[in-house]
Amino acid sequence: MAFLITLLLLVPAMIWRGFVLSIIWNWFMVPIFNLPSLGIAAAIGVALVIQVFNGIEIENNLDTEAESEAKLVIAAIVKLFFAPLVMLFVAWMVKLCM
Repeated sequence: MAFLITLLLLVPAMIWRGFVLSIIWNWFMVPIFNLPSLGIAAAIGVALVIQVFNGIEIENNLDTEAESEAKLVIAAIVKLFFAPLVMLFVAWMVKLCM
């Protein structure tokens, strides 16, 4: 069940990560290095390329208790949605200091 929920969260998470990457890219890379602006679709592509180079993290959990499944879903939500939000907040704070 946790696998299905995580799988369903992947598409919105990819869009969210692409949005966050496009914002951060446009805040820093465009003005500093004069690179072209990135839209969300291009940012999703860049994020996928980065993920290929970083490798895919596979956790081997054989425990199938409901509590551990809930923990896996919460961990997936935090990793897929909350971590980019924290990165966006930190980038926004840095941008304010520039």
